[in-house]
Amino acid sequence: MEIHSHLNTGRIEGVGSSRPTQQAARVLADKVDLSSAGALDEALRNTPEVRIDSVQRAREMVNDPAYPPRETIRQIARLVASTLPEEY
Repeated sequence: MEIHSHLNTGRIEGVGSSRPTQQAARVLADKVDLSSAGALDEALRNTPEVRIDSVQRAREMVNDPAYPPRETIRQIARLVASTLPEEY
C-alpha cells in the first residue's frame, strides 16, 4: 500500500458554485468593451465647453447674501471641527 501525502483533497474552487473564482473574476474584469466608445466620442464633441445655464446659476448664488444657508455653514463647521485633534 502506498500513501501519497502530497495529494490535494481540498475543495476545488468554482466547482459546484455559481460564483466565479477570484482568478476568473480578475480575468473578466480585465476585459474592456469599446463598442460604445464612438458614441461617447460623439457625445463629448457635442457637449459645449461652457454651460451657460450653470454659469448663470453660479453667478446668482454668488450674488445671493443668503447663500450658502447658515445651517449648511454650521454643519460644515461641525464636520471640520470633529476632525481636528483636541490640541486645537
